[in-house]
Amino acid sequence: IEKVEVKQQMLQSAEMVILVADHGKFGRKSFAKICSLEQLDYIITDTEIHQEIYQQIKAKGIEIKAV
Repeated sequence: IEKVEVKQQMLQSAEMVILVADHGKFGRKSFAKICSLEQLDYIITDTEIHQEIYQQIKAKGIEIKAV
């Protein structure tokens, strides 16, 4: 939790924000929020991501790649 503010400042100063996370990170609540999906430019995840979540992310205009 003490690193949240630093991470948020890093995101604000970045030219591009890329999230790399496995499918298990989606659709869950966490203790601290770093940013919203709308603040991401690109997401890289694994192929086990639920198709509905994948489509919701694409519908928000965020590029997503499942590898």
